[in-house]
Amino acid sequence: MTKTELLYDHYKESFSLSRDAQSQRNKQFIFLCIGIASLYLFIVEPKTMETAFSSWLKGSISIDVMLPLNVILSLVWVMILYITIRYFQLNIYIERQYIYISKIEKNLSVESKLEINRESTNYSYKYPFVLNMIHYIYTWGIPILLIIVVLLKIILEWLTFSGWFFIIFNTVIASTIILLTISYLPFIHKKSK
Repeated sequence: MTKTELLYDHYKESFSLSRDAQSQRNKQFIFLCIGIASLYLFIVEPKTMETAFSSWLKGSISIDVMLPLNVILSLVWVMILYITIRYFQLNIYIERQYIYISKIEKNLSVESKLEINRESTNYSYKYPFVLNMIHYIYTWGIPILLIIVVLLKIILEWLTFSGWFFIIFNTVIASTIILLTISYLPFIHKKSK
């Protein structure tokens, strides 16, 4: 196998891994949006959400118990933390893969004496305005919305205090989500600097 063939095989495999990660990221994004919506609904309709969540547990997991709102909220907080972590991990992995695939394309172009730039310069050439808008929604809008909803929900939990264990547990999780999101923003925006 020649160096060019080896490099091309590596390029195909790296691109395939990146596509798989993008598919997983898209699913996590949907789950994150559902999590944000759930937190919001717990702000405006807590009793309805308590009933809906208990019904979901009964139907999906066959747990026929009416859980207290505190327990349900803590479970929701844990799920949102997990989804946030997975979503950020996948996004960071994908961003790092773009850089790596771009380097492979440059090396492959030199080795093969053909211009190969599908994922690097070609992708960003004459980047449409609408894609810039979508990029800003994903990289600014959703993280800021997440921070706002998490802050509102945890403040509301403190105002309607219902036990030290749950309030401290939920505050730690909410703080972790906010810190992760704030830490994520500089990474996702470092290319534009």
